[in-house]
Amino acid sequence: MAHLLTKSYGNLQVAEVLVKIDDFGHASSIHCGYYACFQLIIHIFKNVINPPKEIPIDKSMHSFALKHMFVELGKIDRNFAGIFNDDFGALKDLRIDSDYKDMPIDKPKAEKAYTIAKKLYSGMETAFSIR
Repeated sequence: MAHLLTKSYGNLQVAEVLVKIDDFGHASSIHCGYYACFQLIIHIFKNVINPPKEIPIDKSMHSFALKHMFVELGKIDRNFAGIFNDDFGALKDLRIDSDYKDMPIDKPKAEKAYTIAKKLYSGMETAFSIR
């Protein structure tokens, strides 16, 4: 198993555990759920399909990866590509709130983020025949 795939799966499992921990686990759960999905995208680019060009390792990496994953998913399942686009945007917004904003992150937000992350992760696994 590729290392990014192992890390992504581990992050998804950690997100599930953290969402259940009152108070201090919620923000970290959102972070882990987001990065579980993002690492899976990078794994898919490096091991399942060929990305259109080298994946940048800088600020533009996230935008690049999300845009190109949307395109690749559209070739396989247009319906899930639309879901991916909307839900990943919502998950990214929750991660930004969780990681950077001086605001409380409650259990309902963490549960919402985990539900989105699990749906995205499962959909990408199915679309690209992973596991």
